[in-house]
Amino acid sequence: MNPHRAHHDDVSGDPLVTLTRGKRSITACIRCRERKVKCSGSLPCQNCSSRSVECAFDPEDKKVVVSERFLNELKRSSSHLPHTSSNHTSKRQRVRSYPRGDDGIQGEDDTDAGGVTSDAETAGIDDAAEICNPLATTPFKVIEDTEGRRRFLGPSSTWAYIQQAMSILQHCIKDQPSPQLPATSDGGAFVLDWPSTSQTTPSAPLTIDRLPSLSYSFYLTDTVKFYLGPMYHLYDEDVFRHRLNDFYATGPWVEPPRSSRLWFIQYLLIMALGKALILPGSSDKRPTGCDYVIRAIELLPDVHGYYTDSILSVEILCCLSLYLQSIDHRNAAYNYIGQALRIALSQGFHRELTGASLTEKELHRHRRAWWTLYILDKRFSSLMGAPNCIQDNEITVLLPEPDHDQGDCQMFGLHVRLTRLLADVLRTVYTVTGRLKSTYVKDAQKALRKTAAVGKEFSQDCDFTKMGAAPISRASATLMLYYHQCIILTIRPLFLSLIHSTLAQSGLYPRRGEVRVLAEPVKALLDTCYNSALVSLDVLVALQRQNLLEAFLPFDLDCTISAAISLALIQAIPATSHNCSISINAALDVLDSMVMRGYVIAQYRKAELESLLETLHTIFKHQSSAEELNHSYQDGRLCSGNASILPDMEAQQQPPNVRINRSSPLPNC
Repeated sequence: MNPHRAHHDDVSGDPLVTLTRGKRSITACIRCRERKVKCSGSLPCQNCSSRSVECAFDPEDKKVVVSERFLNELKRSSSHLPHTSSNHTSKRQRVRSYPRGDDGIQGEDDTDAGGVTSDAETAGIDDAAEICNPLATTPFKVIEDTEGRRRFLGPSSTWAYIQQAMSILQHCIKDQPSPQLPATSDGGAFVLDWPSTSQTTPSAPLTIDRLPSLSYSFYLTDTVKFYLGPMYHLYDEDVFRHRLNDFYATGPWVEPPRSSRLWFIQYLLIMALGKALILPGSSDKRPTGCDYVIRAIELLPDVHGYYTDSILSVEILCCLSLYLQSIDHRNAAYNYIGQALRIALSQGFHRELTGASLTEKELHRHRRAWWTLYILDKRFSSLMGAPNCIQDNEITVLLPEPDHDQGDCQMFGLHVRLTRLLADVLRTVYTVTGRLKSTYVKDAQKALRKTAAVGKEFSQDCDFTKMGAAPISRASATLMLYYHQCIILTIRPLFLSLIHSTLAQSGLYPRRGEVRVLAEPVKALLDTCYNSALVSLDVLVALQRQNLLEAFLPFDLDCTISAAISLALIQAIPATSHNCSISINAALDVLDSMVMRGYVIAQYRKAELESLLETLHTIFKHQSSAEELNHSYQDGRLCSGNASILPDMEAQQQPPNVRINRSSPLPNC
């Protein structure tokens, strides 16, 4: 739907009513059916009238075959309809009823099974306008950051999602004061002395007083292994530890010769990552470990040098890009991971390799290096809002087989499967046409089923009903957050489409009693996203209690912001009844915990979230039913007078196979 299009009473083009097009079922007359020509469906039809012949239809009491589930759904729907005369009910006032599958979302074949639709239900469906996806419309929106540089709002980027939501909301209340949302520059949170822009000459070789001791180096290496080992492959542990001992045995005050330069670059990056994971905060806008990173960048070889040891080069570039992404240098991170991808593709890393005296250990390293590169490329593409660079049908390399640690390989394999689902979501939902077509609900439903199938594999290991009784695993929590982030990314374009349509129709939010009913598939999607956001926040709160929240890596922060925004916008959709105040407060508390640990970037994201909440509050103030929907913000917190009803609603909306623990309630207002 064009957001600037004038509003009409016909609900068939309203996203609040339907997102899928029905099949027009017009019965042909007997003569037209025998002649196999198109029939107008009227009595008499146009063909029979022009020929001045008798027009007859089959008896209307003929038998049709429908599914029992569809029949039961019709009975339930009719029991809730008001008993009014059909003469007083126009076709435009009727809301189409959708048969629902066993999973609460419209089944793929339900429409075919129950292909009997009344004229009132199908009126205008074929002419319904397509629903606009504000996240993927063309041309794409570009804004200026605080330094005057243009920033592309990628459709799947959470940071860009806030910018898009604020743009829609502020357009609605342009006559009212609202908070401004600054577009922070890329890398604005931390400053790096890039060699290309540094005012000084390249740094001198690092000496013993600037490097960690051997024991501390092993400690930093183990830190990287604890936080990243089960999910990523950034170095070969046996080779790295052996080279580390040799390096300190010969005296680390002299940088290694050119033949060992690649390993030394990897050493510097592992040390920088380890220090940043332990002490992420910095008071001088210089990230922890940046001296090691700058020296590593200065020592990076030219293109030819990378191919002297291509697998080590891929590990180095993955490590460097992960560090840069964590300090919000997203453009640089995306470019370095792209460089690693080109090296890997040119060397056939995406294929299962044989021959050339490859050992099992080398094959294992090759597989883990490729899939780590694959994971980081897809995740960074999602964070940037960039398209996929390689299609899954081009990849034949196997997943790493279990060696001495079967649990780590299982976690790694699940991480890869979730990343493939993320790639599928980016390819199907965030289309370049920017249209949520009639197949959107089915596509989203299909993606959610794939995600649920993967979720069943680790549901027992990630049983969050036991969070109050047993510690949470950091690796399991990472997978669970990733799992629900895939669900949220699938559904959240729908929020802006619904809000955009509502604001275009009314200028401001209408009263709840005046809001049209959401179609059942749409409600099912909203409820699914609502559930995933709640589970994500429960996992984050559990990590917060155990001091396991990421205060350097970007993924926990992205999940927190994404869940909070989803809940805020779901609550803002007039046709929903969710009160998310307590859960949004929990997200703000998680962000506070990150900030207290020195996570500078969390301060920026929290300020953006609070600006969005304040803008929504400004809109709420204009509703006449303020006693139900107007929430007050005090000291950066969202408080609701109806917060007492939230636990009951949350308990009724839990997704299958996942139960949220409420033994330790979320923080109150």
